Amino acid sequence: MAVRDPAKAAGAAGALGISEAARTILKIDLGDQGGVRTLVEAFRATHRPLNALACNAAVYLPRVKAPVRCRPGHEISVATNHLGHALLSGLPINDLARARAPTRGW
Repeated sequence: MAVRDPAKAAGAAGALGISEAARTILKIDLGDQGGVRTLVEAFRATHRPLNALACNAAVYLPRVKAPVRCRPGHEISVATNHLGHALLSGLPINDLARARAPTRGW
């Protein structure tokens, strides 16, 4: 799991009965493209297969008066909700292609 808060994710996984051996939790900030690249490298270093990728993070700041910027200068909701997802979806595309097909039919 690539998450904003690893401790929170570990607690949720434990509550669901997912053993530590069956999970990998890595920290990510989708608003930081360098961080997305680092995450993909860290995931590859685990040598685990990437069987699926679900992108569901979002930033929504309707009450801010001025744009909030991330480190490279992009507006934070664009950086997180669009650019980060596009990069995270594109970088590991070959890892997804190499993943084994499920043994059960869908």
